[in-house]
Parts: sequence; structure tokens; C-alpha cells
Amino acid sequence: GCPEQIDEISRISDEIRAKLVAKVKADAAADGISFEGEPDETALKPNPNIPGVPNWEIEELKSISDGHIILRPPEADVWEWRVDPYRSLPRLGTDALHPALISADSPKLRLKMMQGNDRANILHDTIGAAETLDDKPGVELQFIELLLHQPANQLFSIDEEVARIVLASDAACTRLREVEGDLKRRDTLTGLAKELLQTDAGRQAMAEIKDLGFVTPPTLDLLNQ
Repeated sequence: GCPEQIDEISRISDEIRAKLVAKVKADAAADGISFEGEPDETALKPNPNIPGVPNWEIEELKSISDGHIILRPPEADVWEWRVDPYRSLPRLGTDALHPALISADSPKLRLKMMQGNDRANILHDTIGAAETLDDKPGVELQFIELLLHQPANQLFSIDEEVARIVLASDAACTRLREVEGDLKRRDTLTGLAKELLQTDAGRQAMAEIKDLGFVTPPTLDLLNQ
């Protein structure tokens, strides 16, 4: 938040308000931002030439999720979003999800990941048994976790997100299994998603998302094939 937003909070004392404003100004000063004088619009805009994720994006993500999002450290010089799903506690419900993502079973991904993580830690098995979740095939934990990889400043369309979910949910996807290393596998998933959207089933799914806002079960079955 900014000092003006803090001033609008009515349920805190003047002492707490002053401390909050001082903290915001101190954090801003550390980032080279000043609230004195006329606002510098360029200082608040993301710069694609600077690696990493701007602090304001992280703070916004934390604020809309009640502050319980924990990011994993980046690997080497690769800058990307890496949410730790096992230590984070998001409070966003299905109302915050696009209907197309809901139709692709995305609300169940966290449950699948938590079950898969327990299975990997206890049974040393990364693939879940079939028919343990809605009578559907088991999922490969390493594939599902690829959905958490998102390079900084790279956005995916809803169509691409649906395709990524379909592919990552397929434990038998040999083209993903043949690739070694999370980063190479992440890039492979992105490429496969684009390929899937160019198929007849992919084009049908995109048309439904555009016209209906979601993917129908028959089309989802075609994508899974």
C-alpha cells in the first residue's frame, strides 16, 4: 500500500498509522522510490530489462492471497515464479478462477499435489495409483509441479493454461518423461501446449473457450487423447 491508502484505514490508532506509513516509506526508500514531491510514474512500472520479479508484483500476489504465498528461491540465473505449494496457504476459491480452468479440473490440482508429495515422501513413489481421485488415472507429481514454473514477465493465455493442465495431468506423457531437468521439462511443456492447441481438439477447445467460456467434457476428453 501507499501512505494515502493507510490514511483511509479507519480502525487503527494514529500511532499505528504513523508506524505503518514510516515502514512503507522506509521500504520504498530502500528500493529507490520516494513519496515526497510529485510521484514518479516510471519508478512504479515493471522494467523487462531488469531480471527478477518486481517487489510490487510479489506484494500484490501476497495481498490477494491473504499473505500466505511462499516463493522458492530461483535456480542459478533463471528468474521465474516458483511458488512452494506445500508451504503456501492460498485462500483464493473457485470464484477467482476462469471457468475454462475449472472445466479442466484445476481446482483439484492442489489436492493431487499434496497427496503426491505425501506419497513421494512416504512411499518414494511419484506416480499416484489409478482410481484414487474421482476414478481417474493417477498423476505424475513431477509433471504437475511443472505448472508452478513460470518465467518472470512471461504470461500464459487461458488457452495455454488449459493445454498445460491437460498435458501435466497425463502421467503417461512420454515426451515429458524423456526430458531430464525441471527447466528443460518446463520449456518442453510450454512447447507441447502450443502444439496441442494446433490440433483439431485444441482448436475446438479454443473455440469453446471463446464462445462458451469453458471447455465441454467431450472436448476435454479429446484433448486428453
